[in-house]
Amino acid sequence: MLAGSRSKTLVFAEQPAADMRPYDRLIGAALASNRQLFARQDTVEASWRVVDPVLGDVVPVRSYPRGTWGPKDADGLLSDGDVWDNPVP
Repeated sequence: MLAGSRSKTLVFAEQPAADMRPYDRLIGAALASNRQLFARQDTVEASWRVVDPVLGDVVPVRSYPRGTWGPKDADGLLSDGDVWDNPVP
């Protein structure tokens, strides 16, 4: 021990859910009305508005060569006069 330093005791305690499997933890949280592990309904609905068109084959998949900035069609996502920012000059 260094001169002038004091001895401290480290106390370690596992959190109660540390040994639970993830599914058990999720079910336990649901039964206890603990909403921390769950998304709100408006968030879920917003996510589906983005994902659903892709899953339904409404949005076509555009392939492009590896190492490029993507398909030329992506330029149509920008406002007139805007260009994609290339972070690697």
